[in-house]
Amino acid sequence: DGMSFVLPDGRLEYERDSLASRMQAHTTRLYRNPGPQALAFGLIEVGYLRIAGHDRQAARAAGRLLTALHTVESRSQLRPALASVVNLHAVVALEIGGDPVRASTSYYAAFYHVEGTDHAFLLSDTTSKLALRTALRGDTREAREWIAEHERWIGKVGWGLPTVARNAQLARGLVALADLDLDAMNDALSVLPAAPDQNETWQVHTFLLAMLSLLAGRPRRALDITSSMRSQRPHPSKTPLAQSLFSIADRAADAASPSGSPAWESAPALPPTPEIQLIDACRALATGDLDRASLLVTRARANTMGTLWLNVATQLDIITNGQASEDMVDHLIDDVASGQGALVDLVLLRRHAILSDAHMQRLPDEARARIMRIPEARTDEGLRPTLTPRELEVLDGLREGLTRRQIAEKQVRSENTVRSQVRSLYHKLGAGTLDEALEAARRWGL
Repeated sequence: DGMSFVLPDGRLEYERDSLASRMQAHTTRLYRNPGPQALAFGLIEVGYLRIAGHDRQAARAAGRLLTALHTVESRSQLRPALASVVNLHAVVALEIGGDPVRASTSYYAAFYHVEGTDHAFLLSDTTSKLALRTALRGDTREAREWIAEHERWIGKVGWGLPTVARNAQLARGLVALADLDLDAMNDALSVLPAAPDQNETWQVHTFLLAMLSLLAGRPRRALDITSSMRSQRPHPSKTPLAQSLFSIADRAADAASPSGSPAWESAPALPPTPEIQLIDACRALATGDLDRASLLVTRARANTMGTLWLNVATQLDIITNGQASEDMVDHLIDDVASGQGALVDLVLLRRHAILSDAHMQRLPDEARARIMRIPEARTDEGLRPTLTPRELEVLDGLREGLTRRQIAEKQVRSENTVRSQVRSLYHKLGAGTLDEALEAARRWGL
């Protein structure tokens, strides 16, 4: 309680670490017939590897420890608290070491082992970590549920309170980010150190600080935060979790200011994750490259993502090909209005002028006020306007000299819908009259 964890600097190579090799040999012997002693020593091995900076080896050791745990559980009765602790400590190594799938399973196992008991410390710790894991995955609704569950137990914790509360506080910040709630993000971060400390979740704290700057309209500052951390903490910044979060923050900041370029060397290129592919699709969309945007969305959808990212993909689908767009827009609006979704589920639709006044009126007042702060994209001379298939159909009707009512009848839509699409069309083309709109469309080859 109150211990300061020192982040490793990675100076000692694993192959030259005699203590690490001796520990592995010892756990290998113990795991042949594992019991509580083997699990206890396995925890020590995982902890040492993390402190020494052997992140990938710590993840592998955590996997071996969990296998031993399952063997013990199949043979005999094991104290629920010990099983929960083993899962909790193994899961941190798995998460940082880049094995989120197995980490998720262990998070849930850690909770279910102590569910129904009165072990407030472990119940607070497991729910706190589950809140953060689900928020990072992009399942904002589930994260809210785990935060609520965490609040049931945290008041009963004495020793170690700051330790088990930290993850839930970061989860609150991520939920606020998904809701575009700048005030709630500031509140969540206000109880944490002003700058990331030595806590093992420092990379999430850094990510939130960068995204807070981005939400406040300061993308350069967001890039500066991640770059500074890479410089100050070169070894911890190379762990898979840190690399993934920093890459998302960097790409998002770059997409928010496509003409800007950081003054420092760019971070090393990583294999594109689904999240990065979707952010790149947003960038392609902003430059008028609909084909590339569609391709990136298709690639991203081939992999499992959280709800938040799936809804980003849905928004991109609506904008790029418009298939069943009205139904999909209604679905996203309904989820946000009912509290099931997050406001970020509507950001791209707002940016690309898809949301009509009628859509906006269905949102709660506070949510509507926040989404209205997101500016609609303005067409620069160097960027080709991005029109939806519906807007292109309206443009064709205007070229034929049809009225809005005639366009509505021809395309089997309401006149109000066509009026809204004409307004969106004029806005994207930077036009105030029909003649200006047709001339702009001709100039852009639309």
